[in-house]
Amino acid sequence: MSADIHEYIFVDGLNVRFVDAVPSGGSGQFNFLFRGPNPLTPTQPYQFNYDLLTASMENAAQAAGFNLQQPYHLIDINLLQWENANEVPMIEAEYQFFQDRPDLGEFQFWETNGTGLCPVEPPLSDPEVQNYLATNLAIWLTDRLADLPPDQQPPGRMQQLRAWLEAENDRPNVIYAHCEGGIDRTGELMGAYYLRWLGKTWAEMNCLNYRITEPKPRPFGCNNYRAVLWYAIYLNKVLGFDLNYNEAFPCSDWPEPHFGCGSASSNPNPDNPWVACEGP
Repeated sequence: MSADIHEYIFVDGLNVRFVDAVPSGGSGQFNFLFRGPNPLTPTQPYQFNYDLLTASMENAAQAAGFNLQQPYHLIDINLLQWENANEVPMIEAEYQFFQDRPDLGEFQFWETNGTGLCPVEPPLSDPEVQNYLATNLAIWLTDRLADLPPDQQPPGRMQQLRAWLEAENDRPNVIYAHCEGGIDRTGELMGAYYLRWLGKTWAEMNCLNYRITEPKPRPFGCNNYRAVLWYAIYLNKVLGFDLNYNEAFPCSDWPEPHFGCGSASSNPNPDNPWVACEGP
C-alpha cells in the first residue's frame, strides 16, 4: 500500500464528507448522510473509532451549515468484500462493535463489487441489448442499485438510503457509508445517490467523486464507474430521467487512471477531461 493511498484508508478528522441532510417531518430535525474511509483504528486488532468518526461527521455537518449533535442513531454501511482477506478483520471489528453497543446504532453490510460490463461499447452498446440489461438491472447487478418492488425485502439500496433519510424517529438517523479509502466502492454508492436524489448531472457526479480526495484528486474505480453508468442508463429508461451519460470520464484502475468505458474522443476535452471540475 503506497503512502498516497494509505492516507485515505482511515478516518483522520478531515476526510469525512457531508453528502446530504433531509428534514425528518415537521420537527425541525434532520437525518444525515456522510461518506468517507474506514472508521477504524489504523492498526490491528482493529477497533471501531466511534469518537473520532462522530466528531468528524459533526465537523463536516457544521462546515455544510448544519448542527449535528448527539444523541443520534448511527447507521454504519460497510461496502467491503469478504473475498479480500485483509478486509475480513475490518468487517468483523465493525460488526462486533454494534453487537456490543446496539444503543449507538446498527451495522449494515452492503458488499460492493461494481461490474466489468461496459454498456457503451460493443456488443453491449447494441440498443436492444443495452435496453434489456438496463431495464433488468435489479436482476443482474449484485450491488442492488436499482429499485425493487415494494413487497421485496431488502429494498434496493437507493430506496433504503432515502427511507432512512426521510424517517421520523426520536433520534435522527446519521448514515455513514464507507469502503476502505472512501473512493471507489463508496464512489459507486454515492455516485448513484448524487444522480438519483441530488439531481446531479453525469459530469457533476464524476467531478464530485474525482475531487473527494483533494488536494490529490483521482477518479473512482473502473468497475464502480461502469456500475454507475449502467445505473444512469437505468434511470433514463426506467424512471424517466434525462441524463446525458455519453461523456466519457477516466476511471481509476491499475496502473493509472484511464478511459475504462467509452472513448476519450467522447469527452470534449480528452487531453484534460477534468477541466469542468477545476472550479470552486
